[in-house]
Amino acid sequence: MKTLKALSLTLITLLALGIFTAEAQRGMQRGSADGGILSAEMSEALQLTDQQKLQILELRQTQQARMQSLRENFRQGDMTPNQMRAQRDELRNGNDPALQEILTEEQFAKLVELRAERRAINQANRPGRGGADGYQRGNRGNRGAGMQQGTPRGNRSPRP
Repeated sequence: MKTLKALSLTLITLLALGIFTAEAQRGMQRGSADGGILSAEMSEALQLTDQQKLQILELRQTQQARMQSLRENFRQGDMTPNQMRAQRDELRNGNDPALQEILTEEQFAKLVELRAERRAINQANRPGRGGADGYQRGNRGNRGAGMQQGTPRGNRSPRP
């Protein structure tokens, strides 16, 4: 009986471990944007053809290689954080002209609309930013009643 329990517990543990590993790998494959335009949801909404999916995949792989190169240059100290941000943003924004060549006008317009919706949802769900949970940080400059302008240590009166 004890052997059966131990065997059952081992099988359940291995099964759970396999599921968690598969989920983690799937999450890593998605990247930061849950697969972006190539996600099943997005490609279905845009009604992408197989040819378009292939072209977008190639574009994405090229962008990932460029981004990896940027990261390596940053790690080696070849650029400042501001330079890294500027080049990253330039790389991200550089995709749209290529996407306009791949997608039809209607598909690209729908993509812009879906991006705006996703951005609004993500922004609303961010905690501490007046999102869905209603929590707001408030005025970070006003740190309490004891802190008054011109008195760096609260409401102390200046020494004579």
